[in-house]
Amino acid sequence: MEQPRIDYRRVSLGIRAPRLAVLIGSDCHWGHCLAFVQTLTGIWGGATFALIPTDGQSLSPLFWKLLKVHDPDSMLVFDNTVTISKQLQQELRRRHSFAVPLGNHIGSLWPDNIPYPLNHVYDALPKADDLPKVTDLTVDADGLVQLLIQATTGSLSDTTRKELAKRGVDTIKQRIVFNDGLSRLYDLTSDVWEPLSRMNHSFYPFHLSSVHLGLYIDPIGSLEAHALVAVCGDTIEDFAYYWTLRALRGLPLASNVYWVPLFEQPQVDGNRDYKRLWPWLANAIEGTLSHVYIDKRILTTSVSLGLEQLSGVGQALYRASPIHPMSASWGEDPPPADPLSSLPTAVVAPNNFKQLRPYRTEFWETENTPNVNAHIVQFLDGEAMAVLETPTPSKVDFNYESNMRWIVEAVVDGLKVPSRPALTELLMRPHKWADCRVSKSGVAFTAVSAFRQGGAATRSLLVRPNLRLPTDWQVIQALCEAEGLRVAPSDKGHYERETLRLFGGLESFAKELGHPQVKATLFKFLDDSPNQAGVVDKGVKISGREGRVLDLRALHKIWLGDETAARDFANRYLEKRIIQRGVLIVKCPHCRKADWYRFAELSDSVTCHRCSREFVFPADAAIYFRLDEVVAQAFRHRSYVPLLVLDLLRRRSTVSFLNTTACDVFRSESEGRKPWLEADFFAISDGELIIGECKRQATLSGSEKKQLNRYIELCKLMRPDRFLVATEAPQWSDETRQFFEELAKNLEGSDVRLEPFTGSDLGWLPA
Repeated sequence: MEQPRIDYRRVSLGIRAPRLAVLIGSDCHWGHCLAFVQTLTGIWGGATFALIPTDGQSLSPLFWKLLKVHDPDSMLVFDNTVTISKQLQQELRRRHSFAVPLGNHIGSLWPDNIPYPLNHVYDALPKADDLPKVTDLTVDADGLVQLLIQATTGSLSDTTRKELAKRGVDTIKQRIVFNDGLSRLYDLTSDVWEPLSRMNHSFYPFHLSSVHLGLYIDPIGSLEAHALVAVCGDTIEDFAYYWTLRALRGLPLASNVYWVPLFEQPQVDGNRDYKRLWPWLANAIEGTLSHVYIDKRILTTSVSLGLEQLSGVGQALYRASPIHPMSASWGEDPPPADPLSSLPTAVVAPNNFKQLRPYRTEFWETENTPNVNAHIVQFLDGEAMAVLETPTPSKVDFNYESNMRWIVEAVVDGLKVPSRPALTELLMRPHKWADCRVSKSGVAFTAVSAFRQGGAATRSLLVRPNLRLPTDWQVIQALCEAEGLRVAPSDKGHYERETLRLFGGLESFAKELGHPQVKATLFKFLDDSPNQAGVVDKGVKISGREGRVLDLRALHKIWLGDETAARDFANRYLEKRIIQRGVLIVKCPHCRKADWYRFAELSDSVTCHRCSREFVFPADAAIYFRLDEVVAQAFRHRSYVPLLVLDLLRRRSTVSFLNTTACDVFRSESEGRKPWLEADFFAISDGELIIGECKRQATLSGSEKKQLNRYIELCKLMRPDRFLVATEAPQWSDETRQFFEELAKNLEGSDVRLEPFTGSDLGWLPA
């Protein structure tokens, strides 16, 4: 009878605001963007939302990638600015984990009319006495300049302003008129746009949208350690990219991301208000740069501008920024600097998130971060034995009359999977009155039931779900089935799983093969070279059998004469049953067959493997060792290469690592028993899905190239983060590297990285 699977995992629960992506028409004007800013100012957590432009038919590859990195709970269309086609809706649902069942649709977001499960900022406020006065800023300028300023400060709508007043929140009205003197413009821009300075910033409306929320950076560090970013260009796509990248690097008043719509003088001349603001924006960027203490560069990027156009940003900023801003005249132009000088810049492609987003951010409620609410949960056969103790916000009165809603994120130690819809029910038992989804950190769910009964006890309003802990195989199987694929362990996969069981897992297997004498011994068992007359220390090749059997004399030679080490190896591997002990009988007296017999087959007599006659074996029959046949089959299929690659991926993982051994992949049930493809492995490293294929030689044959083209089809279906192709050879040949470049071109736009691995990467030299 199979033993139940019992696991104990640490489960951490954190509270955060709902995190959404807002779709907006790519042909919108700045007025729509200003309304968008005002709407999100009035939503708790609105400053952390993503803005995704679309024509309604598709998304650009850049914004698909940005959507994946942002990982929203659900999506809304802003103010009916675009109609999303059925095809795009289906693609969004297929590629992203929406909150289900209640949030599994793309609704609309209207100004001052926000849908479930969002909160108005005034419903999330603590006591008014705990809040400073809010600076209610009005900017009288053209749309571009209004957006440039209020995208950072936020903007209150009339409804939000009235509701704040009802709750006793004081506002300070401040007005900037560009047609008047600009005597306060420097104070404004340095306050708004120098987040790394030690000044006391005003409390702007966007502070309200992040009330209770704290910025947490992984890896732990400070914003001053990283280069600032200037997103250039004056298109909707540029603004949307700036907005979302800024949210990914920190809240607006803490992040060092700037939007530079225009920087070339001919363009500036055509925008009077922007021309007046431009020197002070440039000065604020230069001021922030002085507070960066490691990477003192400006990373310039753009959606609409080419890399060559961006090369002049540093010089334009230096020319525009006044040398002594406080002493400069408050006219239209500050004193010019040396036109040949430039601020240090580096042009970065907009899809290079490794440089543009060098750290990961989370916005947790400050008194309910995951490390505060942690419990040990027991799982029996993958089902949690207790419901979760859902936490509540610390500074908000919550009862059945409250409109407050929040998201709880459950982070399970050692489990981080891709944010895919197919995995939601695999990780959490469905709840009919709550939304849940797989997020980039764990499992996210709405903490408050969508069904409320008047007068109900507060505790009964909370959603308390059951978690699930799937096996590695169940996770991979669900991901494949979601794309219409069926997977089953291949023969090679069975050999590999049994080999890992005998060795004690990936880590132990890789450690053993890292020992030169262990490696030499295992490969000697596989040696098919003929016996040599008079040579007694290389084992014996038995006719009709693959490989050879080894005695202690052969082991002593491999272990360089160290008899103690050779005996210890034999004893360890006998105990693990990786090798088997038996006797070599030179000849059967009846059929004259020489063969090796396990001790389990022996008594005073033995039955011949060929003629099936029983005979008494000689008293001087010598003891020999044989490699377990399943392990031998794994090595003959060169399974050590994918297993070593998997161990390398495991060692590089920091949070979670899941994997399968070799699998047969079937495209549909109608194909019968013949697999479409045999994948050497699937793996999930820290939430990244990886597909791998391993080869023996440095140069691929024609059939191997054809097989890799099938892998490209598989990648386009399953959308893994990485596709690894490994060889046990020290390096790939030039011809093969050129072929990989062609394969990579076929993956363009799919966000799949092709990564060639070699024996050198694995620290492997062929035996």
